[in-house]
Amino acid sequence: MRSNWLFVGAEEGEGAWDRKKDHNIDDMEDEESGSESRKKRQRSYSLSKFDRLPIIVLASGSSNRLKLLQKVGINPIVEPSDFPENLSKHLPPGEFAQETALRKAQEVVTRFQEGGTTFDVVIGCDTIIYFDGLILGKPRDEDDAFDTLKRLNGQKHSVYTGVALISAKEKVEKFFEETIVEFGDIPEEILRAYVDTGEPMGRAGSYGIQGKAGVFVKSIAGCFNNVVGLPIYEVVKRLRTILRK
Repeated sequence: MRSNWLFVGAEEGEGAWDRKKDHNIDDMEDEESGSESRKKRQRSYSLSKFDRLPIIVLASGSSNRLKLLQKVGINPIVEPSDFPENLSKHLPPGEFAQETALRKAQEVVTRFQEGGTTFDVVIGCDTIIYFDGLILGKPRDEDDAFDTLKRLNGQKHSVYTGVALISAKEKVEKFFEETIVEFGDIPEEILRAYVDTGEPMGRAGSYGIQGKAGVFVKSIAGCFNNVVGLPIYEVVKRLRTILRK
């Protein structure tokens, strides 16, 4: 079975994701005969380590995270974590998100190991909003969502997504990423109407930047996908690293 295109060249070693090729296929074909050129191309671009598609597990029920992975050609098994997300909110925001992501991944790994289910890597994720010294998670109800949006209105806030990758060999890659989002000045009746759509429910900070709430955003500094729920560039980079270990 052919491997996912993102993992091609993973046998090249550390740093291959960022390193540019020092030659291209056209140059090779100019210098070599057809058959010899094809052999070299196959050596350069085939995958010696992964002769099958890696089994990736997403420890999240988020449809947005799933879509981000699918968009780049990764079709994971979706297995939402049962971790209760009860870590102390006195932790620094990035550490809180990263540690929550790790616990989510660990819970799914344990479940798979106990059940004898095969996997290569489990991805745990957690996204939070940090504003005015407080970690803001998902709203309890519509009133809580409205209150949160009023606090963020006309202000800048930080969005942290923590990610943890655990391999079947029990290797771990974990990190967090921060993006700064600024809301414009939005009339309260618009905020209330937005809450009434139901979109804020189940979302950190009570809004979805990829949905209707995109109209609230005046500026953004950092990774857009991080706000959606998964900093996909860094995730793929770390996936390639952990699959080589």
